[in-house]
Amino acid sequence: MEKIIYQPPARPSAKGLLQPYGSAVGDYYIRFRKPEKEIKLLSESEIDKVRYERIVVDTVKKIIAERGEPTTYSTIINSYPTIYEELKKNGYLFSAPEGIEEVLKKHLNTEFVLMDVKDEKGKIIGKKWWLKGVLFLDRAPLSERVEKAIINVLNRRHTVSFDEVLEEIFVTFPNALTPDAQSIKAVLEEYAEKTKDGKWRLKTNIQKRENEHNFIVETLAKLGEKASFKVYADIPGWHEKLEFPLIPKENLDRVKEIDVIWYTENEVVYEFEVENTTGITEAIVRGSNIPGTTTKRFIVIPEEREAKFYKKISEPMLKEKIEQYKWGFIFYDKLAGFYDKNKSKKTIDILEFDKVCSIPKLKTHKQSTIAAFLS
Repeated sequence: MEKIIYQPPARPSAKGLLQPYGSAVGDYYIRFRKPEKEIKLLSESEIDKVRYERIVVDTVKKIIAERGEPTTYSTIINSYPTIYEELKKNGYLFSAPEGIEEVLKKHLNTEFVLMDVKDEKGKIIGKKWWLKGVLFLDRAPLSERVEKAIINVLNRRHTVSFDEVLEEIFVTFPNALTPDAQSIKAVLEEYAEKTKDGKWRLKTNIQKRENEHNFIVETLAKLGEKASFKVYADIPGWHEKLEFPLIPKENLDRVKEIDVIWYTENEVVYEFEVENTTGITEAIVRGSNIPGTTTKRFIVIPEEREAKFYKKISEPMLKEKIEQYKWGFIFYDKLAGFYDKNKSKKTIDILEFDKVCSIPKLKTHKQSTIAAFLS
């Protein structure tokens, strides 16, 4: 069959046009072409196999998308009940035409790609599955969500046992989102320390940085005023009304979650996200809600997070947005030092402020943006 053309009647019945059910009104012209070679129709078993493949592929794509990050095959295959429930629901749990691994291999480089997994020294130690053609999802990766949840537990409960952390994380992230115990332990070792009774609590320097967050936000707000900009800051007691008119209404709620914005009547000139951990994807997502590429965008981080930060921004899911919007970064202490030098002044030189943007130490030539570091 090549084509179908619908021909309405010369005088359609008004009553017929209003009926929600019944016969079609008019004529259809259908054109067929006899193929030069005989086309072999799929057998019932072949149709069944195609259907099975589509269920597996669609379910695995959903698992990876929900996690928002490249995912190991073992995690995919163990994502019970997600993948097995879908197979059971469609009658394939005990009668699958082929294995899940075989299906995924057939769709490699068409719907999936394999991403390198590297150790701390940059050596490739394995592969993870990711969605072909997707470099960035508008959500934080699962690892960042888990990291944030663990830090929230530690902040809320002060000291907590490993089993208590596991219980809370497994309840918060069920089924395909459940992280393995080893990755949870790695986050605890990064941000917490053991007490004498074997429990975990936030490291002293992490607590200090957590408490500095609002101070850094307020510092940026004050510097913005000294630079003669209008200022929006997402902290209590500051200017909570954002008057910038060119942000689309549908983006405004996300933009209001940005820590600090310096703007004029015509444009957003600077935006700042203050982050204590390596969970910066949400910050990048929020920042992309500000239109245009002329805005100067910065992540403000503690000095001790530098190495982890570099590793994070090298991930493909962040690299695209970082290059697109030319994100830079500023260190906590360097910013505080600049403010101390200028707090008694009524105005600041914006060119001097731009020098606060740090140069990566991992390369010998000068670079002023993350995009330059990645190039």
